[in-house]
Amino acid sequence: MAKCLTDDVTEIGPAFSSPLVGKKQFLNRYEAYLRGPVHIEHYKILRPRLIRLTAHLVLIHFSYQMTTRKGASTDNSRGQESMLVEKAGRHWKVKFIHWHRVS
Repeated sequence: MAKCLTDDVTEIGPAFSSPLVGKKQFLNRYEAYLRGPVHIEHYKILRPRLIRLTAHLVLIHFSYQMTTRKGASTDNSRGQESMLVEKAGRHWKVKFIHWHRVS
């Protein structure tokens, strides 16, 4: 995952109480989150749209459906997510993530 992020990546979303700023903070928080009691059972990207902003910046917007499990309890949710990706050499890297849950 680290190779897919810019050094100054930022994420804003409901999973954490404050924005995640920088690759180190992003990876530390997500590592703890992914090792925690919540398991992602299903994640599906719906209706992705690409909006080219410049030759090196593209906005990706999509809806998602997700099923998570925590112990015996499951949660089905849906929401929307946007990612700003930046071309770095031959590769695209995630620079900014914003998501929110609809239900």
